Amino acid sequence: MRRERDRRCAIVSERFNGRALTSETLASYRAGYAFSCPKEVDRFGQRLADQQSPAMEKAATEPPTVVSSRLSKALNDCYLLTRIRNFSDALQACRGPAEDGDQRAQVNMALISHSLEDYSQAQKWARESAPDSPEAAFLLGRMYLGGQGVERDNESAQRWFAQAAQQGHPEAKAMLQRAEGRDPEMSITNR
Repeated sequence: MRRERDRRCAIVSERFNGRALTSETLASYRAGYAFSCPKEVDRFGQRLADQQSPAMEKAATEPPTVVSSRLSKALNDCYLLTRIRNFSDALQACRGPAEDGDQRAQVNMALISHSLEDYSQAQKWARESAPDSPEAAFLLGRMYLGGQGVERDNESAQRWFAQAAQQGHPEAKAMLQRAEGRDPEMSITNR
């Protein structure tokens, strides 16, 4: 897993090293890779800092968030382990970041818990992240539709699907179309 992460980080590093050495490029690099490739992002930031005036140096080298190295590693492990569906290890790696408020970790906790049929935990984490996560809202819709850990409730399912659809979730949009009768065999109310 580490070799694969290092290989991917090297590819990303090459791509960003070919871009202009600016604060905007660094911000983009940090936004996408601060947790998965922190060493590479820090090196890019240091190169930028070396090129800038002393007044700008401090701002360029500050971390994007106040995240301990333990949390950074846990986030990286959380994302990678969830992606490769190693749920038992991902559950441990995601718990700390999720409890600290990391939305992606919360979504991962919801998806992992759902896969492990721990529906109360799935619902807890999905509700926590649903305001900003179409994936979590969609999961809640599926849970209400199927009566997984909650009483089956088509109206609640439709509300969650609508929220996910408003946030751009394609499967939620399809579920709403089915519910509106555009595909009667697949209608939510016919299940």
